[in-house]
Amino acid sequence: MSNFPDPTIVAGYLPIAIPAFFVVMLVFILVVKAKDKKRAKQVSEETLQWAAARGWQYRGIDKQLVDQWDIPVFRSGGKRKATDIMFGAFASRQGATYNVMSFQYQYTVSTEDNSNTFYLHVVAVQLPSAVPGLALVPEGPSARVLRSFGGQDITFESEAFNRAWRVTADSLPFAHAVIHPQVMELLSVGGPTAGCYFLRGSTLIYYGFGLQTVARVDQRLSHAVDLVDLIPGFVWQDYAL
Repeated sequence: MSNFPDPTIVAGYLPIAIPAFFVVMLVFILVVKAKDKKRAKQVSEETLQWAAARGWQYRGIDKQLVDQWDIPVFRSGGKRKATDIMFGAFASRQGATYNVMSFQYQYTVSTEDNSNTFYLHVVAVQLPSAVPGLALVPEGPSARVLRSFGGQDITFESEAFNRAWRVTADSLPFAHAVIHPQVMELLSVGGPTAGCYFLRGSTLIYYGFGLQTVARVDQRLSHAVDLVDLIPGFVWQDYAL
């Protein structure tokens, strides 16, 4: 007697086994999506309550918000949108008060084989005046993306800073006026993982990869307004657009 199974019996299992596998996978995907949706709703409710407690305004979703800023990551992928948007007043440690915004941003990069969704926590600070564009990006993947868009990498007197950061600007004198030793010291505290900074018009945009949480909002905003506080006052007059 042969030890091999009857091929007619094995074949009989296939029509049942294959659909069963796909049913299990479909159920798994639906469960994961349901959990993600529930978690997102919970996060949105927490964010709304947190914003209301400090007198900030809240907006759930905006698919065009980032279109106003010419920043590479805001031009990447598809299904781009900003969610859990909060805005209001924020005081710096120097006593200055700024109009600020914080939100979750996401975009999806798709290939023939799969798709990946990336999440960023973005904060924005309104500046005293519109100024030339400037980008401060830590060396790494983000800097490589910035290089693909062109622009000369500006160097400064600190070799350690030059190794850690890629800087491009519309105006070389403006870049040197903004980035002085105190600013370099501030940026070195967070290290290259601190995030990316862009001056666009009258807004400073600062973002890092990851989800927005209420615990991170004050942390990132404090870092952003500390940077604005260190920009010399003459910059807002001499380089105003």
